Amino acid sequence: MKHATIFSALALFTFGCSRTPTSSSPSGHADERYVQKVTCVNNLKQIGLAFRTWSADHHDKFPCNVSTNEGGGLELIALDKFGFDTNAVFYLKNMHGPEILTVPLLLVCPQDSSKSAAVDWSNLGLENISYKFTASYKIIPDSKEILAVCPVDGYILYCDGTVLDKDGKTPKADH
Repeated sequence: MKHATIFSALALFTFGCSRTPTSSSPSGHADERYVQKVTCVNNLKQIGLAFRTWSADHHDKFPCNVSTNEGGGLELIALDKFGFDTNAVFYLKNMHGPEILTVPLLLVCPQDSSKSAAVDWSNLGLENISYKFTASYKIIPDSKEILAVCPVDGYILYCDGTVLDKDGKTPKADH
């Protein structure tokens, strides 16, 4: 599948970037921060692509709008006071695969020291997910509704795959 090859290549590139040592500045700190910001944006873009790819096999619906009987999480949605689904982990576990979410590392912002990547998909828990996911009937592919946010860097992923910063601008990492 064409999408699987492109998506797998992107995942490997992001994994490599997030683990690449940097040393072009004396401290390496500025370069490391740049790589972490770029990786966070790339993670969100890949998550957006994964949701849209998954929806193509589920009548153009995202997991929060699909029954658990069909691999979604509709019956398990539990919104916190900000409208984020605290049970997103249940449907994220069902979204992995060669053409969807390739590695659990994508769910962790590199700036988030409180989270660590799951060893594998079966061990995925809240402690392995940095990003906050919304859940509503408005969450459909190609809409301008918010799909997820990074509480660390402030980036926002929209259902159409766009990632913007908290000011509504395309993220620009300072380098």
